[in-house]
Amino acid sequence: MADERILVVDDEDLNREIICSVLCQAGCECHWVNSGTEALAVLRSDGGYSVVLSKVIMEGMDGLTLLSQIRKTHPDLSRFSPLNRISSLAFRKASI
Repeated sequence: MADERILVVDDEDLNREIICSVLCQAGCECHWVNSGTEALAVLRSDGGYSVVLSKVIMEGMDGLTLLSQIRKTHPDLSRFSPLNRISSLAFRKASI
């Protein structure tokens, strides 16, 4: 996994910070964006990523739509299935 160039797509600051910190400690080069739209723009201008790690549920373009768009516009990236999805769900304790 070292020396991989990874694009992290997540609309939550804390998630991005934790994910990129772990990836950097593992020797990866990590870049992040806030949305699927931003991810597509980055991939259009710089397609040198080996992995795209995207949150599933986001405002605007969700992670599954992003995955579909990447497969259409970057078949070289999606050929090896380096497209990964993450999901963060918050659970609240029910008030009694």
